[in-house]
Amino acid sequence: MKQSDIAIIGYGVVGRHMGELFPEARIVDPFYAGKRDGLPFDWEGENEYSVAFVCVPTDRLPDGSADISLVAEAIIRNHADIFVIKSAIPPGTAARVEAETGKWLVVSPEFVGATPHSKGADEGFVILGGDRLATDMVAELYKERKSGDFRIVKTDALTAELVKYAENAFYATKVTFFAEFYRYAEALGVDIDEFRELLLLDGRIGRSHTFTYRAHPYYASHCLDKDLPAIVVAARKAGSPMPLLEEVVEQNQIQRGKAEGQG
Repeated sequence: MKQSDIAIIGYGVVGRHMGELFPEARIVDPFYAGKRDGLPFDWEGENEYSVAFVCVPTDRLPDGSADISLVAEAIIRNHADIFVIKSAIPPGTAARVEAETGKWLVVSPEFVGATPHSKGADEGFVILGGDRLATDMVAELYKERKSGDFRIVKTDALTAELVKYAENAFYATKVTFFAEFYRYAEALGVDIDEFRELLLLDGRIGRSHTFTYRAHPYYASHCLDKDLPAIVVAARKAGSPMPLLEEVVEQNQIQRGKAEGQG
């Protein structure tokens, strides 16, 4: 593809990560204070693209749900054959936006983040959810840039949307679990770091998201703080509440309040 064929809409953490993979892409972001390789930047793309990667924020609304307004705006105000949604969007969003805009969407959850748990991590895979013809076209882009060890997994958009929220829900639950044992270990006089290393001798647990921090024994992550309430609200609206995740959110708020002197 030529330089003008690929766009990255939104140039935050995820957008910059995609920029490393697609350095020829045009950056579409009104807040990107600079130019890369002499390419101009804006909000409304001046060209039509073959593929546009949407990497805009989906922040938390007052009721806990996800604000997808920037995702919708990015799709409406730009022109591409396929929009690849890297932003976290609640299950069912892609189908609804496709129906409203008539545009072709592929949901591709992003697993890079800003914390030490995700920085520099080589995912080794990409998930592409959507119409099979559309996912086939996006898969070709990755094949041109990755080795044969790279896994390209195709699915439907709804499953891809759910996977992203399940990932962050699992991490938040894991952090909350270890924070509880941290408090109990402190009460018993057990060294939490020694306890952690002994527990992690069982490789099935996995080392990520197992550190506990004395200054903040709770999760304080932009993604977890917004995505946990969002999936809880979405599940409740669908008539399938998630009491475990609701408790994770509540306990994290309680412990955060105590640590910050509010509880």
